[in-house]
Amino acid sequence: SPQGIWLRTEKGIREAEGLVQDDRLIVGTAPPRPLFIQEHGLRFGVDVIEGQKTGYYFDQRDNRRAVARYTSDRRVLDLFCYTGGFGITAAKLGQAREVLGIDSSAPALMMAEENARMNEATDRVRFERADVRQKLVGLSGAGESFDVVILDPPKMARHRKGVDSA
Repeated sequence: SPQGIWLRTEKGIREAEGLVQDDRLIVGTAPPRPLFIQEHGLRFGVDVIEGQKTGYYFDQRDNRRAVARYTSDRRVLDLFCYTGGFGITAAKLGQAREVLGIDSSAPALMMAEENARMNEATDRVRFERADVRQKLVGLSGAGESFDVVILDPPKMARHRKGVDSA
């Protein structure tokens, strides 16, 4: 008995397949923005209307918990951090000493910061808006080092013909 069903299609796939469907409410009421979910005892706000794909990568939940096992008292770099799922889980479940999350999306980072506040992780987790590739060069040049690096980049090739350039 869902309160509502929201149709989301991946933008690139929609065009490639010639679909004319727009994202929209199919039945019931539109989801709240943000919609709050729980994962491994942590709470996250997600935007299923405007966020990337569903607004949260549920298929990575086991990976977030697995990575946390390696972060106790470690300095963690979370690249392409999106809304902070990996980094916040590393801080709270894994007891990471420090987490730096990097992403280029201002709306995603606003949600990440709110998620860190909600989970009382702001003492160990911070986020920065930057191009990941440029930031890595800067971190390396500054002599920064991390014990654990989480790298979950966006899809680099949407189609087979883009594999070589990716």
